[in-house]
Amino acid sequence: MKKIFALLAAAFITLSAAGQDDMPDFSGFESDMIKPASDNGVHFCGGVTYDLGFIGENAALGCTGVVGANFYNKLRVGGYFNGMLGISDYSSRYYDDLYNVYGGIGGFVSPRLLPDKKVSINIPVKVGCGFISLDGIDSYGNRNEEIDSKTVFAVTPGVMMEINFCRFFSMLVGVNFMITSDATLYNDYGDETLDKNGLNRIMFSIGGIFGKH
Repeated sequence: MKKIFALLAAAFITLSAAGQDDMPDFSGFESDMIKPASDNGVHFCGGVTYDLGFIGENAALGCTGVVGANFYNKLRVGGYFNGMLGISDYSSRYYDDLYNVYGGIGGFVSPRLLPDKKVSINIPVKVGCGFISLDGIDSYGNRNEEIDSKTVFAVTPGVMMEINFCRFFSMLVGVNFMITSDATLYNDYGDETLDKNGLNRIMFSIGGIFGKH
């Protein structure tokens, strides 16, 4: 998985660097769209990305919100919150297991390469803690009480392309790799449902960030 992440990260960096001179002018809208960022001080920013990854062996969707500040468009720091939802196909005697919510509140730092270009490269590193909980759903689709939960710590490095559509909005596209502490969860019969590395995953992300740049 680490090798896959490294290859994807290299691909995003290559695309970002190679695409600088080939951006379209959108039929005369070059003055308003796809603008290089300016080097003009410290400004607050906030944004959201939608994430596609895995919990255990099954696909999961998520959302990450960030708020922070740009420092001369060379460094972005702030805080984040991440939520993930995934459903396992593992059946434990009477229940299908629902991995309910994973949340993380912590800090991030994101150096920016090519900050004065139309397409910059962010290298975010997020550090936080949160929880994973396991809920049961019976054969009638009724949700049962929480079966197991655990607090986990997470470090999430990534590589993101940031396309500056205008001075106050950029589109983000990239890949992140989450590494967590032991995330083992057990069902109500003592069977292991999620192993200790079940949250370690690659996430593809797309979204946007608002703020002067």
